[in-house]
Amino acid sequence: MLINTKLRVQDVQQRIGGHQMLQAALAMIQHHDVALPAMINEKLLADSIAKIQKVPTRYNSPRLAARFREYARHIASFAGLTYAQLLLRLQGVADRPHD
Repeated sequence: MLINTKLRVQDVQQRIGGHQMLQAALAMIQHHDVALPAMINEKLLADSIAKIQKVPTRYNSPRLAARFREYARHIASFAGLTYAQLLLRLQGVADRPHD
């Protein structure tokens, strides 16, 4: 069952461009003038993030799923930002009072 579950998660990750998202994020960190692309695999980053949220909770811990939902809207807004801009945005998020 564990292998079957991991293959399902891997299939979803592949369809939404998970590897390409990771590569784009790593490139942005390595080369500070590179921005996180708004589109990955011809799909908007925000749409891919939304699809990640739909991965059944049974494949993730409830805590991880809740945490991801909490931060997904911020992650989607990072498209087009360079590493320096991202750090400034994250500082702004951390400085805001929480509801």
